[in-house]
Amino acid sequence: MWKLLKRFYQRKKEDLTLVIWNDYELGEMESFRFKPVYLFLLTGFVALLTAVVFAALVILTPLRGYLIQTLDTTYRMELLEISNRVLAVQDSLAVREKQLNDLKSILRTTPDTLFSVSSAGSFSGDVESSNFGFQTVNFANSNANQSFLSLDASGYMAETVNRDRPVFPVAMPVEGTITAGFDADSEHYGIDIAAATGSPVRSIASGVVVHAGWSVNYGYTIKVQHGDGYLSVYKHSGLPARKVGDFISKGDILGAVSYSGILSSGPHLHFELWHNGLLLNPQNFLIN
Repeated sequence: MWKLLKRFYQRKKEDLTLVIWNDYELGEMESFRFKPVYLFLLTGFVALLTAVVFAALVILTPLRGYLIQTLDTTYRMELLEISNRVLAVQDSLAVREKQLNDLKSILRTTPDTLFSVSSAGSFSGDVESSNFGFQTVNFANSNANQSFLSLDASGYMAETVNRDRPVFPVAMPVEGTITAGFDADSEHYGIDIAAATGSPVRSIASGVVVHAGWSVNYGYTIKVQHGDGYLSVYKHSGLPARKVGDFISKGDILGAVSYSGILSSGPHLHFELWHNGLLLNPQNFLIN
């Protein structure tokens, strides 16, 4: 067959006679005169017409949906994933901006109360007016581990942050079981403590709340600034029981165990400990 088509192509512009006879009836014979070029043109026209009809069926009929349904589904899934990532990045940026604004607000508005502290067991002192309308209490003969009360001009009492560093080791912030340890190589910068939903989360030391908000990955997060540059972080919590700027003591409840955030695989607390901007392994500072 291919040999015949090759001969037709070699002599495509010549007039040829095609003779057809029956091997079983030698007397019966038919002949046709034609040019091979017309045969090739007819074949090309039929192929083109078939392609046009098929394209019209795909475009103008529901057949299109059946033919490219898989391709459309793949594109839709990819677009949906990209859209979710963009939304997550936007939420994360908004939360970070809120954190910075909260920290700036605390630094601008929180009065700087100074104390003169001695190592004796009692204290006495006078109240002096500051330039900001906030009264500074100068203490003498006071215990260094005691939390102090400062009095502002309107008579409002507020507990101040203990200036001393936290005393380690300390009890775990929630009663539970450590299910994942500190691993900087895998970017797990804290420990996971599994506990029942609703278990109270407590501050490991006295300090001030510098962040209490929500993020896509970690859900509700609380950060407490302690003395001597220590910062404790509590993630995947329920609705925070404290707000930014609150002064707290060691053991105060910050929230409750939950499973908020898309990175949470179940009810647990993710706890981190920082010192002067450097990560620490919390297990080295906790009593399990």
